[in-house]
Amino acid sequence: MEISFIWTNEEERFYSLQNEWLALWTRTPKAAVYQLPVWQLNWWNRFRAGRLFVLELRAGERLVGLLPFHADELNVLRPLGGRLYDIDGVLLEDESLAAAIPIALKTLEGALPGLSVEFPYIPDTSPLLSMAEPELWLDARRNLNTCPTLALPPGATALEQVVPDSMARNVRHTLSRAARVGGLTVEAATLATVDAQLTVLFDLHTARWGTKGRPGAFHDPRVRDFHRAVAPELLKLGLLELFVCRLGERVAAAFYGFAVRDTTYYYLSGFDPKENYASPGTLAVGHAIENAIKRGATSFNFLRGEEPYKYKWGAVDRPLWRRRMTA
Repeated sequence: MEISFIWTNEEERFYSLQNEWLALWTRTPKAAVYQLPVWQLNWWNRFRAGRLFVLELRAGERLVGLLPFHADELNVLRPLGGRLYDIDGVLLEDESLAAAIPIALKTLEGALPGLSVEFPYIPDTSPLLSMAEPELWLDARRNLNTCPTLALPPGATALEQVVPDSMARNVRHTLSRAARVGGLTVEAATLATVDAQLTVLFDLHTARWGTKGRPGAFHDPRVRDFHRAVAPELLKLGLLELFVCRLGERVAAAFYGFAVRDTTYYYLSGFDPKENYASPGTLAVGHAIENAIKRGATSFNFLRGEEPYKYKWGAVDRPLWRRRMTA
């Protein structure tokens, strides 16, 4: 199969790729939510950080690979997404096509003096980690992050079968406390309620971080607008895991994640600090893990960060690598 590559700088062409792009994402087994057109196009629409450089790989007219970048003032290329993503990826119909990426990068040397390409969060299963660097480029790799991940064994049917005994007991106790204040109810987002549930998430997340004197993840209105645009489209694709938990009549917690193929990803959450006595965050995460078990997922990924609570659920570190290649 003869492969050609095209560097796209024009937004019109970039937006015109959406249908081919989504089809390619569907054909890429390891693709994450962050490589979807709805995620990256909405990020570019709102943040427009630097200059756009999009690499298309084609076999004849067929799109077989895609890797969108933005370049900063120092000519460092990074994947689109800024601070809003956790895992680097590349859409490739076949992982052997990764061999074309360093060849394509090499052709940018003249246009971008001092060019570097940086991937901050590469999982150890990604072809971005194993591909060769462009000829005569320096290549530096460091393990700087991790995604703690809980394995969900085949055949598991209940939370108690996949989390440590101590956490299973904790969940039972929190459910007992919830029952004493009216019981736990969980409302999954629908197209009619997704925007309202996002508002709940934003408010609870901000309130929780406010108790620590920090603004939280949604202080920038562009970030809130981004998620209001993305979440309904993810719901239509069957990839959204968004729900609100109530204790009696009171909203206590919200969970925001993604259900993608055999993995559920825990992206962000929020809970009402006034309801902390009932551990609503524990109830929300436990419910999300139970949902993952029911749909036959094999892992629950807590995404970047080594917060202690993740390991209490039984998560084990999965390394993320930063790779920087410099001309």
